[in-house]
Amino acid sequence: MDNRIDIVNVNGTELKYGWFDMEMRKKYIEASAKYAKAIDDLNAGLPETFDENQEIDYYTRVCELTFVLFDETFGKGTADKVFGGLHDFIVCSEAVRALKNSRLKQQKYVEQLSVDANVEK
Repeated sequence: MDNRIDIVNVNGTELKYGWFDMEMRKKYIEASAKYAKAIDDLNAGLPETFDENQEIDYYTRVCELTFVLFDETFGKGTADKVFGGLHDFIVCSEAVRALKNSRLKQQKYVEQLSVDANVEK
């Protein structure tokens, strides 16, 4: 692949994230479905207003769910390597966004490969 498009940098850690590797895709789809449901469930139970401790608990839980997403997608211990046990909501959110952006980039690349492979044009 051009410029190692299947490598995603997450919080300074390079991970192989081949969206067109069907085994990787399956792991991610299953893990992300659980992640999305858990986030939805967490958000459904939120009070109208937060006190400081509730806010800390919420952001901590989102990070813990992100850790599970990474371990289930890339293998046990990945979250420790990427996040080092830190519950930084911004880092966790950026990590999930990095996976999405990598997937979209790979999809665009494959779409262009399909266009380029069309010998009739």
